[in-house]
Amino acid sequence: MNLTGALLSHYRRHPWQLLALLLILIVATALWSSVWQLSQQARNSFTSNEAALEERFTVLRTDGNPVTVTDFATLRRLGFCISPQLTVERPAPEGRIIGIDALALRCFGDISRQGPSGQSGVFVDIGEAEKLAGDQWPTRLTLFASRAYADLPPAYRIASVSSGVAAGQLADSFLLNLDALCALVLLISALLVRSVFLLGLAQRELSLALLHRFGVTPGRLQFHLVVELAVLSAIGGTIGLVLGQVLASGFGQGFDQALSGLYGVRLYAQETSWLAWLAPLLVLILVMIWAVADRVLFSTLKTNHRLLVAVASTLLLIGVGSILWSESLTLQFLAIGLTLAGFGWLTALMLPELLNQLADTRAKPLTGWSWRELAVMVRQLALPLVALQFAAATVIAIHALVATFENTFYDWLDQRLQGDVYLQAPPNLDRAAATAALARLDSVRASHGVIRGEAQTPYGTMELMAVNPASSLLQAWTFLASNTQAPEEVWRAVEAGAVLVNEQLARREQLTVGDPLTFAFDGSPQSRTIAGIYADYGRPAGEILISHQLWPPEANYSSLSFSVTLVSGSLQTFRRQIEQAWNSPGLTIRDNAEIRALAVAIFDQTFALTRALSALTLALAGFALLLMALTMFGARKHYYQKLQLWGMPEHRVKHWLMRHSTLLTVTVGATALPLGVFLTWVLVARINPLAFGWSLPMAVFPMFWLFILGLCLAIGLLLARLLAPQIALRAGRHEG
Repeated sequence: MNLTGALLSHYRRHPWQLLALLLILIVATALWSSVWQLSQQARNSFTSNEAALEERFTVLRTDGNPVTVTDFATLRRLGFCISPQLTVERPAPEGRIIGIDALALRCFGDISRQGPSGQSGVFVDIGEAEKLAGDQWPTRLTLFASRAYADLPPAYRIASVSSGVAAGQLADSFLLNLDALCALVLLISALLVRSVFLLGLAQRELSLALLHRFGVTPGRLQFHLVVELAVLSAIGGTIGLVLGQVLASGFGQGFDQALSGLYGVRLYAQETSWLAWLAPLLVLILVMIWAVADRVLFSTLKTNHRLLVAVASTLLLIGVGSILWSESLTLQFLAIGLTLAGFGWLTALMLPELLNQLADTRAKPLTGWSWRELAVMVRQLALPLVALQFAAATVIAIHALVATFENTFYDWLDQRLQGDVYLQAPPNLDRAAATAALARLDSVRASHGVIRGEAQTPYGTMELMAVNPASSLLQAWTFLASNTQAPEEVWRAVEAGAVLVNEQLARREQLTVGDPLTFAFDGSPQSRTIAGIYADYGRPAGEILISHQLWPPEANYSSLSFSVTLVSGSLQTFRRQIEQAWNSPGLTIRDNAEIRALAVAIFDQTFALTRALSALTLALAGFALLLMALTMFGARKHYYQKLQLWGMPEHRVKHWLMRHSTLLTVTVGATALPLGVFLTWVLVARINPLAFGWSLPMAVFPMFWLFILGLCLAIGLLLARLLAPQIALRAGRHEG
């Protein structure tokens, strides 16, 4: 038999190890490649959607009138590089669309190749945008210039555009969350691949020594082992890549709706890149570097337990300290990695020591042996146990984040969707007359209008929203910060001239209640006091809320809408009356219950990918631990068989086996709980504010903790059930 056949004969004797290695590599590649493909598609989509807006110069008329398509044509004929953008303000759930001229973008250089021309979604052709808008929704034409021209005709001038918020930074923050989860999957996969690989090396120790005695050099053996793992990685990676394509396609629709709902960006498909093979390659490199480190770098550390504990503790302290003090999102994720590494390493080092100390305190020899046996198992299964610990902690944190956001989001949505129906006013409608006509309808019990526009602030252009503070539909609002606990007092302050700001603006510019805020709209400068800060989930934009009395009747607005509570609940009656009162057929009227249902559906799809990834990671870690424990317990079955030979009944031996297996897995779940709670706090108190500008309340879910512990208990019970036949003494067997 040649050397390759001799080495591969190990897998003929232990086929489950081969299956475990392949499954781990397949799942790791599938998870990583699917998330990577979605992330890359999202990055391309963000780039395409922002490309047409990279130039920050616009053309305005010097007479104050809005620019028109005629102005665009005039300037283009004169040779200026000008591109039109028609913004159509549609209410939820459709949202804003932007019409562009793909031919006009060509003079902007790379924008013509990167821009969204020819793509469907947020950016469409300007002609299509005009057709979609019609007379139903308000529009706004903007003329972008490639640079600050100094030789424009006298009728025009150049203005600089301030975006207020860097959407590219938000996109990076959003996608960095996916990248971090993907990195965690790779880390767990590397732990599991290495643990299975080292188990195989331990079992092959005698055969490898025999091959060495027959003249095979250690270098040649090491080379064949590396080639063996590389071939397995290639096979598992190929299958995983195909599975990743299926996962990416399955999650694509929900991910697309998440981007569209939260960021106004559509997901554009792209072909698979060779970089999708990076997952198995990274796992292989990590395992090989680790194997070399075992033989070279850590050879002197393995016998120095105190030094190892000191190194692990240092990693943990550096990670926690960086989380507490760093304001960089990238450093936060690196700090989380250090924290996980330090915590997992300390668990693997200290848990066996704790079990040995428990054994020293037990007077009964059998009990002492039991704790020492468990310590040996923890030490030998350190890698898969830590992998399961990381996976369980991640699932705990993700569940807490999603559940907290779900509860908070639903309350906030109910607060914002007061009333039975949403009514969008047509453009150029007289605001005062329309509001009065709406209030006179006998089908209307209560209503409140929302005027939207833009305000110029020292921090850039912010969204401006005006409401009637006395409306009964606003009194149920809750505030994140105010000088009083009573919402009605906050609204009275707004009615008296104060303003409210959303959490994003307050966090970004470090504004608090009582601070002055200077802004201007419609050419009128304002200086007001902040009376409260309100939650505004799901988007990064800064927003200022004022009383409708501060909005001059003749001032322009980008959108006017109403929330209406009906008397009879008949939508058709209300539609007929309001269309007659406003003399505007075909009004946009939507049932708020339907809007809420759609928003909830988008929210659920937003986190479907994260939930699925975390659940698959936990299942992968649990399966690997089960497989590893089966092999390791099988190698130590003679200890349990000796108990039977010494007179212990078989059912009591099985009891000790079940005790060891369940204690082993439940202990891992218990050590994952504090790590999971800490990760929850990091996500809601550090990552979310840095990435998105808004925070969530810290919440814990003990019932879910019990579920995780129950899952670990189930793994232990299954392990004992599978091991029970192995420790049974065969009839006629005698002690040798």
